[in-house]
Amino acid sequence: MKILGVGFGHDSSACLVIDGEIIADVAEERFTRIKNDCSFPIKSIEYCLKHAGIGSEDLDVLAIPSQHMSPVYEVFFDLPSREVVRNTKLKSRVKRLLYEIAGDPQNIPTLPLYQKPFALADHLKVELVDHHLSHIASAAYTSGIPLDEKVLGVSADGIGDGTSVAVWRIQNNKIENLARFNAHGSLAWFYGNATEAMGWRHGSEEWKVMGLAPYGIPEPGLLKGFYPEYKDGDLAIPHAYQTFGIWHDHGGAHFHGADSKAMSAIFREVGPENFAAEVQRVSEEQAFNIVLPWLEREQTRKIVCSGGFFLNVKFNQKFWYTDQVDAQWVYPNPGDAGLAVGAALKVHYDANPDT
Repeated sequence: MKILGVGFGHDSSACLVIDGEIIADVAEERFTRIKNDCSFPIKSIEYCLKHAGIGSEDLDVLAIPSQHMSPVYEVFFDLPSREVVRNTKLKSRVKRLLYEIAGDPQNIPTLPLYQKPFALADHLKVELVDHHLSHIASAAYTSGIPLDEKVLGVSADGIGDGTSVAVWRIQNNKIENLARFNAHGSLAWFYGNATEAMGWRHGSEEWKVMGLAPYGIPEPGLLKGFYPEYKDGDLAIPHAYQTFGIWHDHGGAHFHGADSKAMSAIFREVGPENFAAEVQRVSEEQAFNIVLPWLEREQTRKIVCSGGFFLNVKFNQKFWYTDQVDAQWVYPNPGDAGLAVGAALKVHYDANPDT
């Protein structure tokens, strides 16, 4: 079975899975040289197909890592007459068409003559895979950890399909959701707001905060009120983030949170090193408050993780050194560029649960 995963949005990407094997996987930014490229991944799709020596009409499944398919898919794929498209939850198709491409939702919903839509076979199916399910599938099915035993899965990012943090049970190649927390529980948004407060791009340059953190002294309580608080694996104190938006910068998508303005005053008061140190401390503390109780509840010492929060390699390292797990796997591309892989693999294992 030939499955093409296509992720469209922040860090657009494409992945081709044939009979359970990842044949090609690439982010659009690798071709355009635009960091966090949010345009439709035309070049990524073309690369995957060319690498495998097949055409788009040879595909069996188009896997989309979202519960709601953007109408832009209908522009680039020959989809409009398909029953599966009519049955998906599409709203305001024409109004939103080509929004991510040109930044103007009023554009005419047609391709230029030099760009042909990808032709698809009559038997092709379109599968919509939840955003966070795609994240955790990318980790579960590439981990090398035997999945006949129970494995805990944790996905965490800014937000996707209404979820910011999710906890999963993985066993016998099946993935079961145990808990979900919405935007009011987003640790990644807290870290992103702190990044913006320091003058860097939210959703792209958090690594600078992480790298600066070891040089400062954390001050517990300094940022209280700017982040959600977890206790015993559950969201104890939600944080209602202020107005959030997306800033399109030279083809890349970056987030903007209003909390960052108030946080910037604290940053200027305590200095960059100390501010970064407290941001990292808070993030680690709250992440531990999620993960450790769930490991105990599930009675397992094996864990897989994905989602943009887990780009924080300092947390990943610190968690390993807690000695609470015997096996730990973070998908190497845990941000949204890895969604296409997860969606494609999830479709494969749903169809072939015994492989």
